[in-house]
Amino acid sequence: MTHYAQKLKNLFLISALILSLPLSAQNIVTAYTTGYFKTNYAFMVSGGEWKSVRIPIPFYVIRHPQKGLILFDSGLGEEFVSQEQSWWVHRLANSLLPLEFDSQKDPAALQLAREGIDPQDVRYIIISHLHYDHAGGLRDFPNAKIVVSREEWSQAHVDRWKARGRGVMRDQLEGLAHRLELVDYSKSIPFENFDKTIDLFQDGFLRLISTPGHTPGHQSLLVTPPPSQGQPVLLTGDAAWVMENVTVPLPKSLLIQWMEEDGPLAWKTLKKLHEFSKNHPEIKIIPGHQP
Repeated sequence: MTHYAQKLKNLFLISALILSLPLSAQNIVTAYTTGYFKTNYAFMVSGGEWKSVRIPIPFYVIRHPQKGLILFDSGLGEEFVSQEQSWWVHRLANSLLPLEFDSQKDPAALQLAREGIDPQDVRYIIISHLHYDHAGGLRDFPNAKIVVSREEWSQAHVDRWKARGRGVMRDQLEGLAHRLELVDYSKSIPFENFDKTIDLFQDGFLRLISTPGHTPGHQSLLVTPPPSQGQPVLLTGDAAWVMENVTVPLPKSLLIQWMEEDGPLAWKTLKKLHEFSKNHPEIKIIPGHQP
């Protein structure tokens, strides 16, 4: 057997071993990035250090024991470059936030395919909110149900100019209506110090948490696997950008507070995240764009 053939055989055996492992031996939540924005840390935290940072544009793979592969957010997608070029307003708006993105390798679907995960096998995508850097990959996973709050979907479907002003590229949402699983928080229940939450599959594994302010229908996700299968994780989405927003807590900069849909409500949400993190140090908090 040639050296190259032996390497391929070894790779196959390792892959087979990983796939055969019980769920408790695999990562319940795995983080990826679909590129990076370049910005200044002072924008992310009120009073933060004036320094240039690269911030990830993330998505997360969650392995549910019965429901299969689930994503939280989808990052930038395979069509992002053509979508951006389709309207001068997209190009102008995006030029204000420099971007590192390779459309041939960075989209979520391409990254997962390289790891042997067929994008068609993703069952659900839970969307924190519909800003273009979180919803950009939705069209790349044709079989996934899209779990988004009813208010978020409604607020994104306004005229093209108003949507863009809200950070939404309507092009990314075309043809998705039949795949929606809209979350109605008017039918939710309190959980801990959060007023509105929904146990997505009624098994305690994935709890949607209404965390408005950054956008009207923003939601975060608490992942609670059985104790033997890993640490609980709270994915904040853009309710918090960095850990200082949660741990101190500190709001985002005054400029960002002004740009958010409801700055005072976003700050109220951050304080709830802070209280929750203090009460539950065993839960890993993952902010939306930690450098």
